[in-house]
Amino acid sequence: MKIKIWVEENCAICHVIRTYMDDLKILHDVIYVNGLNDVKTQGDSDRLDIMAQLCDQNMELPVIEVDGEFVKPNEFIGKMKGMI
Repeated sequence: MKIKIWVEENCAICHVIRTYMDDLKILHDVIYVNGLNDVKTQGDSDRLDIMAQLCDQNMELPVIEVDGEFVKPNEFIGKMKGMI
């Protein structure tokens, strides 16, 4: 399973998700951004629209990609709980 998570350094939800993955020893790549517009500089501008659709109305992070599919944090936690 290949997991990427786009986070902001000062985002409480991002921290909770990352801690959850670390505690369960789930391997993941972390991409730090200061907002979704920074994704363009990370080489993922083609996915910006998809990521934006998954974020709430305030365009907040985190956004999680699992094996090429984007999921919301609560959906991701549900999937992980189902695998444990």
